[in-house]
Amino acid sequence: MNTAISYDQLQANLDATCNEVCLNHTPVLVKRRKGNVVLVAQEDYDSLLETTYLLKSPANAERLLASLNNRNNDTCFNTVDELKAQLNLI
Repeated sequence: MNTAISYDQLQANLDATCNEVCLNHTPVLVKRRKGNVVLVAQEDYDSLLETTYLLKSPANAERLLASLNNRNNDTCFNTVDELKAQLNLI
């Protein structure tokens, strides 16, 4: 994480910090005496939750990784059925 600020700095610059987090999709570490927190844009947080959900199932994780590998290898499918067969969905 590139950006870290104190709790006092966050209080003084809350609006600007929130705008930066949302516009640049850059989380900000807020250092506090009672434990640090991370300020993250809701869009990024939702994306993290979705990724966690999708990768929770080992079978689904394998399918997603296979799809990424096929994309990286310039593998092309002419039909949806070909894709399903490749991913063992048929």
